[in-house]
Amino acid sequence: MGARFGSRSDRAVAPKPVNVLVSPRDTATLAELQTIGVRRISLGVDPYTHALAATQAAAAKLAKGDLTALASNLNFGHIIDLIEG
Repeated sequence: MGARFGSRSDRAVAPKPVNVLVSPRDTATLAELQTIGVRRISLGVDPYTHALAATQAAAAKLAKGDLTALASNLNFGHIIDLIEG
């Protein structure tokens, strides 16, 4: 008995959405990635390392006496809005 088009095995090997891991050194744009079928973009550890670098820079400024080193436009109201969506 031959396999039928649309059978469970055909659906199991059908093209799947593409996931990619990007870094700040990558040059592809979001539009380019979408054109080639990318549906999910992972950022890896880059958001964490970016935040850590900002924290390190602020700590260095604080150590030199710059009490404005932690100034930000992000307040608790903004944070609540982000959490609540």
